[in-house]
Amino acid sequence: MKFSTILGTFALSTLEAYSAYASPLNSDSLGQSLEGRAVEYCCVQVKSMNNVVNKFVPWFGDTEDVTSFGACTVSVVQGRTRPSQGGCSEWKGTTQFCSAELNPQVTVQAASVCQ
Repeated sequence: MKFSTILGTFALSTLEAYSAYASPLNSDSLGQSLEGRAVEYCCVQVKSMNNVVNKFVPWFGDTEDVTSFGACTVSVVQGRTRPSQGGCSEWKGTTQFCSAELNPQVTVQAASVCQ
């Protein structure tokens, strides 16, 4: 193997390593960082008759089931804002197939409330 081939391969490897590891963090690469991928939670409290359920619910920006009482299902519709940025206040509680006497009350607060 020629010395120039070895030197050229080394130079290319160095450039690739520099661009992969030494480049500054771009705003578009934030989603790939650990912070950007961390799952965040809100505390959902469901009160119904004699039951109180506190549950950590992960934020995925979707509708999540929280608990159920027989056929009665309690869910939350999540907002687009991360919980760490005050997004828990955007969540709305919903019920499905619940009787009038069961009437669950849903409140959503920051995750620290459940701790």
